[in-house]
Amino acid sequence: MRPIKFLLWDTKHECFVNEPYYAISLLGTIQIEGHTSVEPKRYIPLQFTGLVDKNGKELYEGFIVKTSRNLKAVVEYGNGAYWFNTYKFYPGPGKRSPITGLDLAKGVR
Repeated sequence: MRPIKFLLWDTKHECFVNEPYYAISLLGTIQIEGHTSVEPKRYIPLQFTGLVDKNGKELYEGFIVKTSRNLKAVVEYGNGAYWFNTYKFYPGPGKRSPITGLDLAKGVR
């Protein structure tokens, strides 16, 4: 069973929150150092997928990665599995392919 972990993306400063202690409520409010965020869309929680790339770095939902096929993709969850989705980077309908051990490449974050 994979550990339940999150990273927080700060949309205002365009970086990950570097605080070791924060809480996400069931309603989606986020508390950092005991203070509730007054900007509800400022922080985006990214959940750990349980997977690591070929360099041993943890993959989180929403990460932008380069696949072993040299394609940029977003890590997404759907239909009970994690997927590489290329629709944001390439014209046309885009493709979604399941993440397998052979696909894990370095994260481009």
